[in-house]
Amino acid sequence: MRSTANFSEQEWNCKCGACKMQVPHDMLPVTMRSTQMIRNYLNTPLSLTSAFRCKQHPNEVKKSKGGQHTLGTAVDIKVTNGADAAKIIAYAIKSLDVQGWAYSKRLGFVHLDWRDTGLMTWEY
Repeated sequence: MRSTANFSEQEWNCKCGACKMQVPHDMLPVTMRSTQMIRNYLNTPLSLTSAFRCKQHPNEVKKSKGGQHTLGTAVDIKVTNGADAAKIIAYAIKSLDVQGWAYSKRLGFVHLDWRDTGLMTWEY
């Protein structure tokens, strides 16, 4: 699976300069289908600020091991307010079995992931 009805392959790919955006994504189909279902539920365009990340991505090289984005299980969705963030997170928990979630008001995004290590939430 390389794209969905409303998200092109490029939107799923790594967006960092280290790989010059040349690393093809390795997103899991469940992550892609679930993100598309959020888009369908909201019936409005969504912007993915981050999906797949290569191992050289600046946010990943700081970690002792790659995070959920490098595993293809995570997306960051741009939001402009807390109400939209809450709607996305509530739907993902209730209907899509999301396992990890966070909201950054300051940075304007919701992080969702479908990790296999159990429920997790945090704040930025």
